[in-house]
Formats: sequence, structure tokens, C-alpha cells
Amino acid sequence: AGIVQAGGQHLLVHLTSAAAEPLSGLAVSVQVFSAADGGIDETIALEEREPGSYVAPISLPFRARVEMRISVVRSGDAEPAFAAVKTLVIS
Repeated sequence: AGIVQAGGQHLLVHLTSAAAEPLSGLAVSVQVFSAADGGIDETIALEEREPGSYVAPISLPFRARVEMRISVVRSGDAEPAFAAVKTLVIS
């Protein structure tokens, strides 16, 4: 997971299986919040742009440290199949 700067800021999450095959058809969302002051707190639904690559536009300050809680749900399931937390430092 990370931020891509091409054409504005975009949040990118790339998902693969243990065999390095792209994982498609999933509902991927990310809760983004500021680790320092709580100034940013939003949940973003990502769209699959190509197999295994999920993207959404995002607007973050030039300098920030944010935590991302990534949730992946398979079609028809209520509970996440995968969840992770990642810290990004943007400078």
C-alpha cells in the first residue's frame, strides 16, 4: 500500500496470493487517520483498476504521518478476509 503522485495523490493497494497471483473482485476499503493529532479521519473505498490493483484519489498534507487500516472483504462475505495496518510518512 502506498501513495502514488501521478496526476494527483492516489492511494494504491496491490493484493496478491501466496503464489503472487493478483487477487481480483474484492471490496477494499482503507481508514486513514492522523497518528499525531487525529486531524485526518476518513474511510475510502478503493476501485479495482486492473487485476489486484485497487486505487482511490486521496488528499493528504505535504508533510504527514498517517495510519491506514486496510480491510478486504470477499464478495458475499460480511467479515473481512484480510486486515492490516500500515504507517505512511509523507515528506
